[in-house]
Amino acid sequence: MKRLKHKIITGIVCLAALTGIAIPVSVQENKNRTVHLSGSPESLGNREFEVHFIDVGQADSTLILCGGEAMLIDGGTNEAGRQVAEYIEEQDIDCLKYMIGTHPHEDHIGGLDTVMDSVTTETLLMPSLEYDSKTYEDVLKAAGDNHVPIQNPVVGDTYSLGEAIVTVLAPVRSGYMDMNNYSIAVRIDYGETSFLLTGDAEIEAEYDMLETGLELKADVLKVGHHGSDTSTSEGFIRAVCPSYAVISVGAGNSYGHPTAQTIERLTEYGVIYYRTDESGNITAYSDGKDIRFEINGKTVSETEPESMTHMEENPTVISKITYVININTKRFHLPECGSVEEMKEENKQYPETDREELLKQGYLPCGNCNP
Repeated sequence: MKRLKHKIITGIVCLAALTGIAIPVSVQENKNRTVHLSGSPESLGNREFEVHFIDVGQADSTLILCGGEAMLIDGGTNEAGRQVAEYIEEQDIDCLKYMIGTHPHEDHIGGLDTVMDSVTTETLLMPSLEYDSKTYEDVLKAAGDNHVPIQNPVVGDTYSLGEAIVTVLAPVRSGYMDMNNYSIAVRIDYGETSFLLTGDAEIEAEYDMLETGLELKADVLKVGHHGSDTSTSEGFIRAVCPSYAVISVGAGNSYGHPTAQTIERLTEYGVIYYRTDESGNITAYSDGKDIRFEINGKTVSETEPESMTHMEENPTVISKITYVININTKRFHLPECGSVEEMKEENKQYPETDREELLKQGYLPCGNCNP
């Protein structure tokens, strides 16, 4: 009952916020490299879909299991490679159908060479990039030594994992200045449930994903870039509208991850979140209809955070700020847009209206944040 109540409240919040979003429909060509059937919740029976968020400190590694098949997304740091390989083996997995290295940074791909040397891997997916680092070279060498073919997925490509559907959402384009924005992002659908994982994709890449017109809404969001304030923008979280989120982050890290801004944004939208620095390994299970979480083998009790009670007692929270307008330039911006900080206070207003109404009033969207 609490899960149902939480979904209803979260849905109301997201629906209210979404009225201010217009997403252009300009989808990159979908090559659909793999054909599959998703299956209805009824046909899935009692088989479950599992997502293991492995605690690898200030790094990333996620293991997905479905229908006897496995996918690994990132392998933590070089030092974490053995830990990740042993975790996979503890799940009685001796073959990975897919391995994804979201982008070449060491905290994401560092352990992949060790995993390939330990666990049979059928296909390695990585963005099409040239990157000069020993870690990157080690991964490519391990792929060659273990005869693992490398694919460079593009937006719209789909892959099957058991009964689950894996859709590639990013990287949308080339020309990014920051390597994080080349992160492979995927949405995984199992029955009526869905999970979104974005690597270290930052706000620029999030806006590009919004513009593809592909479905982003998901029940569980793997928070981007370890909870940094460079990711999980308000426009993106409105589109994803998750009920739950998981943050992979190291205890006492020097980056200040997750940032207060990210935590506040998740709380504002009524998202129940879990952190590996606080909970260790986190596992989400789906039967195609419902999702439950386990921490260290124990089911998490569904206690609702204070933010949920606050929303029930104060329904006006769903009318929170959606846009900031500049009455001088006649432009409207997302609240996190850098231009907002540069505005003079006398030119700044916070309308409680939607995008369509602002356009009718003669305001134009900011060219930077693309509200």
